[in-house]
Amino acid sequence: MRKLLKVLALGAFLALATPAAYSQVGVRIQLAPPAAQVETVPPSPGGGAIWTPGFYQFDPGSQTYVWQSGTWQVPPSRHMVWQPSHYIERSDGSYEFFSGHWATKHQAHEEREAELRMER
Repeated sequence: MRKLLKVLALGAFLALATPAAYSQVGVRIQLAPPAAQVETVPPSPGGGAIWTPGFYQFDPGSQTYVWQSGTWQVPPSRHMVWQPSHYIERSDGSYEFFSGHWATKHQAHEEREAELRMER
């Protein structure tokens, strides 16, 4: 029960911390990210939580990638979907990082269309 309450509290925090109209801000990196790690997904805590996969976060201080493990999160509303953190390779050979976030299905579609235009 305590675990469920923690997950629900995290979900409530994310609902307040996530802007309604999420604006992606990319960070360009010259070093290619490693392949994602294979994670063992722990049992769901319930309460409508969904698994948000881990990703490599670039650490500018050490100029290396650090693995950020996946977590269970409760969507801020039933109409939101998780957009995972990811990198896009640019034509100049750099990589742009986009942080994971909640979005409506429409926002997710629009973001993907914009990313496809950036890849060209």
